[in-house]
Amino acid sequence: MKAALSLTLLFASAMQASAMIWVSNQAAWKITAQISNRSGGSAGTYTIPPNAWESRSLNGWARKGEETVTIKLNGKSKSFNAPANSHVFVYEDRIQVIKAESDALAFN
Repeated sequence: MKAALSLTLLFASAMQASAMIWVSNQAAWKITAQISNRSGGSAGTYTIPPNAWESRSLNGWARKGEETVTIKLNGKSKSFNAPANSHVFVYEDRIQVIKAESDALAFN
């Protein structure tokens, strides 16, 4: 619970008031994340190491609407749709998508 709370606080403090998809790597291995750009932003494939200090530049993609997310881990790949303002948690054996009710706000 403490880890999830700290990730939520980090998520809130790392961004301005805007919609974004945030990917957290909770697995023991590096992952690659690819987010489509139908609602804005730039497309690309990014490596997220395990146990990395999370930041907007490493874990966040500004988006205004639903996007296709593809996660690759240990030779396995999973694609799914994620709404803007969602937080994607990647574990060794599963992926959990949590949709926020509102935009996160930065501490001023």
